[in-house]
This record gives sequence, C-alpha cells and structure tokens, in this order.
Amino acid sequence: MIAFFKHAFSKSNKPLLLALLINALIHLPFVNRPPESAHIWRQCNTLAIARNFHEEGMNILEPRVDNRFDQSGITGANFPAYEWGLAAIYQITGEQNWVHRVYTTVIFFIGIAGLFSLLYYLFNNYVIANSGAIALLFFPDLFYFQFNALPDILALTLMIWGFYYFVRWFDTVKTTENNIVFFIASMLLLSLAGLVKLYFLLIGFAIVGMLIQDYKQLLSLQVLIYLFIFGLVSVGIPIAWYLYAIELIKKSGLADFGLEIRSETNIGTIIHILTQNITSDLPELILNFANTGFVLAACYYFFKRKGYKKAYFIPALFLFIGIVLYHMVELKQMKYHSYYMMPYYPFLACIVAYGANKLWRHGFAAVVLLLIAANPIVAALRILPARWMNPDKYVAMELYNEDTRAQLSNAVPKDALCIVGEDDSHCIYFYFLHKKGFGYDTWDQLLKADTLMTEPRIKNYIDRGATYLYISTKDTILVPEKTELAPYLEQRIDSVGSFYVYKLKR
Repeated sequence: MIAFFKHAFSKSNKPLLLALLINALIHLPFVNRPPESAHIWRQCNTLAIARNFHEEGMNILEPRVDNRFDQSGITGANFPAYEWGLAAIYQITGEQNWVHRVYTTVIFFIGIAGLFSLLYYLFNNYVIANSGAIALLFFPDLFYFQFNALPDILALTLMIWGFYYFVRWFDTVKTTENNIVFFIASMLLLSLAGLVKLYFLLIGFAIVGMLIQDYKQLLSLQVLIYLFIFGLVSVGIPIAWYLYAIELIKKSGLADFGLEIRSETNIGTIIHILTQNITSDLPELILNFANTGFVLAACYYFFKRKGYKKAYFIPALFLFIGIVLYHMVELKQMKYHSYYMMPYYPFLACIVAYGANKLWRHGFAAVVLLLIAANPIVAALRILPARWMNPDKYVAMELYNEDTRAQLSNAVPKDALCIVGEDDSHCIYFYFLHKKGFGYDTWDQLLKADTLMTEPRIKNYIDRGATYLYISTKDTILVPEKTELAPYLEQRIDSVGSFYVYKLKR
C-alpha cells in the first residue's frame, strides 16, 4: 500500500481518486440492504459462515453452515479468511448489513490501489496506471460484486498485491539485491489468495512466463532455492487446505460448497457457452462497453505495431494460455457464474490500459477521456436497474422486508432446530430466518424417504430433533394442515403471506 500512497495525492493520480469517490457514492444509497439479486445463495452462505463464527466460535478451521441437520454444521469450504475477518468486525459492530458491504468495498478498493501500483511500477506511466485501475473499478461484474459478501473479492485483491510484490522481488534478484521482504510478502499473499479461492493461483502462469523470459536470472542456485520455496508454499498450502476441506465434507456429509471440477463435454453446449462468454458476457458484463472500445484499440495497435515483441509478451502469453485452459476445465460454471472468471479481470484491465495509452499517444486524448468518463455511467446503467432497483429481490418479500422477517424469525426459539423450505438453495431461507436445521426443496419431498431412510423425511427429521417447520409454497391455495403433512403438525404458530410456521409433533 505504501507504493500506492506515494502517488495517491499527486496531480496525475486525481482521476483515480475521483473515480473511487464516484464509485462509493453510487453504492451509498444501497449500503444497508440485506442480500439480494444475482447469486444471492452465495451471499447468504458466506454471511451465514461469518455469523456462525461470530456466534459459535472463532476457530477459523471450523466453518459452519446453517443447513446442518442435527450436526455441528462444520464442513469443508474455501479457506474462510473473508468470513472470519467479517466475524471479527461483527464482534465490535454487531451483525449489520452495512458492515459486510463496506468491508467488501474497502477490500476491493485496496485491490484497485494494487493494480495502480503494479501498472505504474511496470510502465512509469500515469495514463496506463489510471486507465487500468479505473477500468477495473467499473467492470460491471465487479461493480456489483464489490458490494456483496463474496470471498472472491478478497482473493482478487490478494492476487494483485501478491503479483506486484513478486515483480518487485524478481527485479531485485536481477540486481543481486534480493529483497527478502518482497519475497515473503508475495509468497504469503499469493498463498492466501489460493487458500481463499484456489483458481486465483492462475496468476502463476504469468510468473512462469516471467521466469522463462528472464531464465538467465535463474542460473543462481540461491534464486532456484527461493523459487522452489515460493512454489512449495504458495501452491502447497492451498492444496493442503482443500484436501482438508474435502475430508471435512466427507466426514459431515454437508456438501454446501462444491469443491470439484465442472467441465463440459457436449460440443453444442461448449459452443453455446463460449459464444455467450465472448459476445455477451465479455463486452457487457465484464469489460463495460466503454472499456470494450479500449480493448479494440489495443488489438489494433498490438497487431499493427507488432506488440508481440514487447518486454511483457511472454508472461502475458503464458497467462493467456492458463486462462484458456482453466476456462475450458471449468466451462460449466462459466454459463451462470461469471465470478469464476474474476482472476482474468486484472489481465483484461491491463489490455484496456494498453489501448488507452496507445490512443493517448496517437492524438486521441479526447476519446480516452470520454471513454474513461463513460465508465461509471455505463456500469451504473448495467447494474443498478437490473440488480439494486429491480423489484425482484431473488428472495421472498416476507423475508426481505425487515418487519415480516423479524416476525417469522421470532416466532420460534432462536436455538430450535427447524425444517425450512421451500428453498432449493438450502441456505437463503436459513440465513434470513436466522435458523439452523433441515432444508428441503418442496413440501411433498418431506413425505418421501431418500435412499438412506425407511420413513418420510419429516418423521426422520423430527426423530433427529426438529421441533418447528417453516413452509412456504408457490401454491397459495395450499394449507399445510389440510395436506398429508397434517399428522406431523401439532399447531400453527404464525403465518405471514405465503409463509407458515408450525410446531411439530414429537
């Protein structure tokens, strides 16, 4: 961060400071909103883990989910550094919606400062540093996720700063200075990035490219030892955590987080997803239409001016190869989960910066300023109506509304084990109701036995300690006590809209 603050208040860096202020002001009206909109399930599960750290113990090795049945809720997940940090703040502020939104935004702004510092260090050029950082600040996808409970934002920031310090360290190796502080900082930051989300180790492809490009610097035994330690720690520790997480999932049987590869083998589906990613997601959701202009300019100047001869071509090429390989391996996720592409975003911002600088140097300064100024407008137009101002909150209004949510939550004792649905996420309703227990998709599912049961699920859950039932159904004619559920219901405790609350027969 010192690298950023050295330039932070210089005249040439005022555009980025102004952009940070604009970004914060646009988000400010929504700062106390509960989770809502796209990927709300991921927000709720993340916040539930943070809440459970806060309420049940701060052991970072034991992340707990709400859909825990009659267990402790401890299960495998990404390394919960984001959630643990949020829980630590809850210890001071209490659990409030504005806390997680400000927390994530601050982390994101630190990442923006990291990209500025990296670009300025590499190119000693304020046009490149400012345009790249501002571009990343207003990528519509990030413009949305920077304000939500998403661990990927922390991983992104850690990756950017970790790579920055690796570049600084590798440059000191060339001068035989070998700054050990840069080495340790990079190794720890990249290790933590991989722990939080493993796919952020994708930056390692750029590092390999740097090593190949400057292979003469590797002839020293000391440097080789450093690099061996670096690779062992930054890759080994994250892999060790995820092996541990998989064992926790096997032990608990709670598979709320999918820690597996999701490839696609159907050729038609592959073509469909890639077409969507390139023609729709990339210009509209990821880059921002204004930044797409810079990317087109970058492509033009790159091929026309033979940019492939430039100093950073090999690291960029290796990173591009890594991106393609990773994208194909996780292609199923790329259809609906754009945040899986987040490790690419700083690389794309660098391409934007390259295009902006080329246009600036070739006499198109007005175009550059116009496109940069358009960034917050385009991002806001893409995200605000669809996400923050959309009447559809992606959660039942009985839960979204603070008063009715409190009524439903307070209808039963806080620590009671509950059966909660209909919610195919098995986490959204639990989080809003502040309850734990047994999740289900549809009410009739409760009357069926799964492969491990010889009795209906609802009877099994009651025998395992469930004392209350929350049921909400799209079938507004349905009255639960007039269905096959009636033998298991002792009395109705409360009802709000389509939600019913029952005490269960023991």
